[in-house]
Amino acid sequence: MISKASPGDGRLVRLLDKLLVSSEFINAQLPAASDIYISGESTASIFMPGKTIFLTSNGLEIERHAEIIYKRGVKKIVGTRKGLELLKGYLEIEGEEDSIVQYYCGGAKNYDTGEAREMMSTEDYLELYDLFDTIDEFGHSFGSRDSFAKSMMEAAESGDQRVFGIFRDSICVSSATAALFGSYCIIIGVATLPMERGKGLAKQVMARLVLEMEAAGLKTYLFYSNPSAGNTYRAVGFRDIADWKIIYLA
Repeated sequence: MISKASPGDGRLVRLLDKLLVSSEFINAQLPAASDIYISGESTASIFMPGKTIFLTSNGLEIERHAEIIYKRGVKKIVGTRKGLELLKGYLEIEGEEDSIVQYYCGGAKNYDTGEAREMMSTEDYLELYDLFDTIDEFGHSFGSRDSFAKSMMEAAESGDQRVFGIFRDSICVSSATAALFGSYCIIIGVATLPMERGKGLAKQVMARLVLEMEAAGLKTYLFYSNPSAGNTYRAVGFRDIADWKIIYLA
């Protein structure tokens, strides 16, 4: 039977531990949840501002959870791939994305951080814009160069993120960003100039970033869908912990 749960509910914690090798990155978000519905220790729907997480180990009462999700008017759901593959059979969807969650387990100290440094100025972020503009996967959707640099500076100054990169002749050739969320961070914006790939630059930047996060006492996670990128992250100490999925509802 479905019942309401609180963020510290033992049933939810045990479900997270069952499905994820390391569950802190969801546990840390739970205090912001507006509603949590759970069936036994098997299926949970977690509603929070701007995000809905769905998790299940065996599909228990999945149709009833789908009804709750539909009534809430949710447009985007994230969760383990197995769970969302089951759930989407009860909902009308218009799109989906698959990825893998990785967790940093240590080892970057053995890797050369090379020329990687933290970005600290508007000029750095202007160069970062130029790097991102070469990456087709990023969609060229960052607005103007000046507004991008301003927003990145504001995020850094507010403590919402830290950005690291490698510069050559004042040009940003590789970068990675840590988006900060209390006790953990998620790495985003990993990019290398197309003509500079295959030289280990992303590994240097990633190693510098995760060592800084480790020194700050933060757990570090990332999502990837490109197998080559996954290999890069494993080289500096990340390990796969879950198959992840996003579904978009019609």
